[in-house]
Amino acid sequence: MGKMTEPVSAQDYTLEYLRAYFELLGDEDEGMAHWLALMDLSIEEWRFNDSQRLLRAAKGFSLSPYAAGQIHLAVGDLYRQQCAWEEAALSYQCALESFRCLDKRADEAMVLNNLALALQEQGHYEEAISYYGEATAIYQELGDFEGLGHVLSNLGSVADAQGNWRKAVHYYQQSAEALEQTGAEKDLAGVFNNLGVAYENQGEWTEAERCYLHCVDLLDKIGESYSTSGMRVLGNLGQLYARQAAWEKAANCYRWALEICHELEDLYSESMTWNNLGTVYTRQGDHAQATECYQRSAELHHHLGDLQGEALALSNLGSAYDDLGNLELAETCYRNSLSLSEELGEVYGVARAYNNLGVLYEKQGLYAEAITHYKRCVRIVRDLGDSYREVTTLINICSLYEVMMETEEATPYFNRAWEVAEARDYNDRLMSLCLLRGDVAFRQLESFPEAYHWYARACQYASCYNPQALEEVIHRIHRHLERMQQRAQHREAKEFCTTLLSIWAGSELREQKPKFVEDLQKLATENILQPG
Repeated sequence: MGKMTEPVSAQDYTLEYLRAYFELLGDEDEGMAHWLALMDLSIEEWRFNDSQRLLRAAKGFSLSPYAAGQIHLAVGDLYRQQCAWEEAALSYQCALESFRCLDKRADEAMVLNNLALALQEQGHYEEAISYYGEATAIYQELGDFEGLGHVLSNLGSVADAQGNWRKAVHYYQQSAEALEQTGAEKDLAGVFNNLGVAYENQGEWTEAERCYLHCVDLLDKIGESYSTSGMRVLGNLGQLYARQAAWEKAANCYRWALEICHELEDLYSESMTWNNLGTVYTRQGDHAQATECYQRSAELHHHLGDLQGEALALSNLGSAYDDLGNLELAETCYRNSLSLSEELGEVYGVARAYNNLGVLYEKQGLYAEAITHYKRCVRIVRDLGDSYREVTTLINICSLYEVMMETEEATPYFNRAWEVAEARDYNDRLMSLCLLRGDVAFRQLESFPEAYHWYARACQYASCYNPQALEEVIHRIHRHLERMQQRAQHREAKEFCTTLLSIWAGSELREQKPKFVEDLQKLATENILQPG
């Protein structure tokens, strides 16, 4: 739709409206241009009463089919701004029919794009892709690279929503190529931000960083660094660095994002950024700084009336106090978080609070209290269908029952955890269950052979998960072997090594840890523990 050359103030809006009204009486083209500019402004500024006023005025005129199509397009945009997606789609369909009858190809492409957006928001991805495809063909035919770039970017966002990161990268790359020919650098910056997200989700972190940094450079070039777009890309870049444990780089990104939040007076984004910065400090071991960040986040969420955000910030604040050894304040935060989540009916927040309280009581040796809270957490996450969290919490319950030497009580929870983890191929959780059973078996001399087999299976699952997990298993194997050597249990050590070298466990070890296998072979034949 058209744009006015100068912004219309609220004071002058009525005069401009009257001007458009009288122009429509005498000069439809001039009147519609003015009417569309006013409609754009009212939608952009969320002045929906003014939008409705304009629509009522337009209904009083006998307009050409083209003008009627423009009004249907404007109505669709109005509904879309209010997230009334079905109504928006219906209006766009009417506009599409008008423009197709008149062979207005550029207008047809615009409506196809907007109609696809409305369908995409409703989750009708295949229909949206079809309309985006039609718009793409028209923009290519017209040589409109800006329109083409926008549609290709929207196709990338559909691929994002479907979790097809490879396809998303493909569309965002094509979008960038089209927009680079137009000089639309702000739009181009947005595409590079989205491309970075797609690369990050694919695990291509170097490419993701390159895209995020290019987005930062483009925004800086056009003087848009201190904008919502600048804040968003810095948040993404901070998250990327945090995933790579580049904590200082992540902290710098979040600090810069905080400056932008202050500049924009965006309290919600500021509250989220304080939380992210607190997470970085937590991982750096600076628990005092983390506490301050989480406190600020909680205060801002409280000020905004965002109880869900406040509950999350209080949960993190409780963890920070726990890390500082202030268990009393940690418990207070967890219980306040629990109360807020219960008030909201936010069951995942309730489960999170029960889990955190369980961890806290476990640290204090209050095992019965910890198990009670873990069980409450399990019931909720099972109802939510969060199988991974269910298995993780079941393992916590098993571990505590084993610490309390109540293996019989632990068994049903172990069996349920194993059943769910095996059905969903949670190799890291299966590894943890194997280690748990292996350690329990090692406590009893007559159960050593059982322990060997559990550890061999742990190696298998760890090798399917990631190298760090396998390193953890190997470290624990070395600990057990050292203990055996110290106790002169040479025969048991040989049997342990032989089991680990069995065909069904040793093949993965030979491929990923050849030096470790060599050490096991020496120990199995010589009874001499070699360094790992």
